[in-house]
Amino acid sequence: MLEPTRAEAGCISYDCHQSQENAAIFVFYEVWKNREELDKHLGMPYLKALLGKVDELFAVPPELHFLNKLG
Repeated sequence: MLEPTRAEAGCISYDCHQSQENAAIFVFYEVWKNREELDKHLGMPYLKALLGKVDELFAVPPELHFLNKLG
């Protein structure tokens, strides 16, 4: 998912991080041009296919946190 996501026009950065304490925990830190571009990303066929397999691939459902940059 990294390469196709990074190639999207509205993607400023898209990075995957793995916990040093628990190798089963991953965090995707994403910066998008605006919410509209993020919404387009969330509708992409390759992402919809992955999210359709959430129960099969993940021990717990992914959490989404929307943040505002301060400073």
